[in-house]
Amino acid sequence: MRIDDESDQSRSKIVHALASTPDSSFKQESLASLNAEAVVHMQSSRYLDAIVTYGKLNRKLLKNNLTHSQLYACYNNQASAYLHLHLYEEALQYAEFARQLAEAALKRTPKAFPSYVKSYLRKANALIGLERYREASKMAEQGLKLDPFNLDLKRASEEATQGILKDLLSGKGRETLALPNAEPTQRVTYHPHSAPLHKIKTDNMLPNKLLTPFQAESDHHVRDTYNYMTVQTDVAMPKRQLKIVEDSVRQSAWATAIKDSVIAIAAEDKDCRVLDLAAGAGLHAMIALDAGAHHVTAVERWLYLSLACKESLTTNGFAEDRFKVVYKRPTDLTLKQDVPILCNLLLCDILDEGLLASGIIPTVQHCLNNLLTTDARVIPASATVYAQAAEVRLTEVCSFDVSAVNRHRWHPGHTAGTPLADNMFLPLSEPMEVWHFDMLSPPEESDRRTLDVTFNRNGKLNAVVFWYELRLTQDVIISTGPVGIGSGVTSLAPVLQLFSKRDAGGAQQCHASVGTSHHLSLLRTMLSGAGMTSLGPAVQYLAGEMLVEQGSVWPLLASHNTVRLQFDIEQAEYLHLAKPDATFPAMHFSMLADQSRNHAYQAAIARVVKKKKASAGDAHVVDLGTGSGLLAMMAATAGADTVVACDLHESLCNVARQV
Repeated sequence: MRIDDESDQSRSKIVHALASTPDSSFKQESLASLNAEAVVHMQSSRYLDAIVTYGKLNRKLLKNNLTHSQLYACYNNQASAYLHLHLYEEALQYAEFARQLAEAALKRTPKAFPSYVKSYLRKANALIGLERYREASKMAEQGLKLDPFNLDLKRASEEATQGILKDLLSGKGRETLALPNAEPTQRVTYHPHSAPLHKIKTDNMLPNKLLTPFQAESDHHVRDTYNYMTVQTDVAMPKRQLKIVEDSVRQSAWATAIKDSVIAIAAEDKDCRVLDLAAGAGLHAMIALDAGAHHVTAVERWLYLSLACKESLTTNGFAEDRFKVVYKRPTDLTLKQDVPILCNLLLCDILDEGLLASGIIPTVQHCLNNLLTTDARVIPASATVYAQAAEVRLTEVCSFDVSAVNRHRWHPGHTAGTPLADNMFLPLSEPMEVWHFDMLSPPEESDRRTLDVTFNRNGKLNAVVFWYELRLTQDVIISTGPVGIGSGVTSLAPVLQLFSKRDAGGAQQCHASVGTSHHLSLLRTMLSGAGMTSLGPAVQYLAGEMLVEQGSVWPLLASHNTVRLQFDIEQAEYLHLAKPDATFPAMHFSMLADQSRNHAYQAAIARVVKKKKASAGDAHVVDLGTGSGLLAMMAATAGADTVVACDLHESLCNVARQV
């Protein structure tokens, strides 16, 4: 009874303190300052003051509709404070809040793991205080599965076990169930074919575990799925290769760089032996052979592309003793078995919008260590990454408010192909240089650095746009930057005039005059900046939207692990968090940004609805695959009597309802 009396007194004090605190006394304070104040109270064992301060923080969150990416830590601390005051029901509630938020945060960052484990400890202790020992034991066991060496969880488990034994000795826990459990052989889930091997659907529709190719090929549970996805990718890659081959800016730059490098190696009185990775259709291999390379080993990981590469080389009349096509992953290549001799020129066109995601760093590192001479040349020679804080969102399309779709601007990594038109892309800072990667000495470890971002206008920060400047050779540079960054490309004629057909055969080659300083200067000027059609800037969406003011300076955390670039704002107060759903069709962002398409649809829908009403007296519309609901709204505005919008995707249906 003494503990119960203390608990009631503590509740009364908390309610009185919160009721007597006006909003104006703390509404100017930030979430971080309120949390810091509460932490000081916790460290001084003033748990009642800590709970009151956290109450202010909760009131500020609710009133201003704010959130924070590390709110789970606050809830964990609140649960701890309630435990010290023997308020176990409140502790259990906030511990569950912390567990849910930490579990969601784990999909974004591993930093939430300690708080995730603590939430199980807080729940176990709260359940022990409520004398619900069996539930407490289960909760402690779940926590120990995450952290088997956690002493606090072990103590909680022992205390819960002692409580269970005490209950059994006193006669509790012997109740007879109204419906006894079925025998194991009678349960549907007993049969092997009915038991799922993996949890497929998660909250954000991402896989629970990522496997290396070797693991996927060796694990009998996923081997068939992996093989199926490999076949599907094999079929799709030739179409993707067409986009790369048709990119005249990209191919012109590579052709110039390859020719200059082959000529430079020959000028040193050496045989040029080329290792061409991601050979594709064999274009780069043919350019190298045509420029005078002694031998080319063309490596392609995808089956149909490797077959196309060999056919292209044979069709264009190159002798088979001058080239070798290898169907293999670049990082699995071995000397002699795959590559006949050490090479002195590496062509590594393993590129994507995110620069590192396709594995260019580990691939180049493997080749430098095992397949290249010490004086080898590498194309590309280096890459410089730039980043820019931005507001990437769409508010209005054809006079319709479609801002609800912006809550789904989320991706576990970077996203490519995001339209950066004027109506949806607002740069909030100047571009900043983030990293410089030298391909002759690629990084072997991850890197983290903090950059100060100075905002040059007001806006809602929700993304970081980044791109890279690729130096193929000393004088040939291409960039994936957005339009307006760099000099831009206004005409390709001066570049394309540098290439001509050979008198014999159909392959293209560069004139020797390309090597002159005049033409190199011209090529460098034209290819620096926007212009490529197969590569563009990448967008890293943040966890939510944040209000920023002109002149303010925020720290931007930039990190990479040699296969992925990532950007984040750690100390941030979000207006709201994005909804993590990896299955949300990103193509709808491009469709909404296409103004000419949308206006054409609006005019066509209005014309058809008007015609139907004139002939039949009424118009009833069914919008199949409604997506964001834009076309359905157009039909309703045009005068349709009824509109039924349908879509298979749950998130799109929710967006259409809100719109």
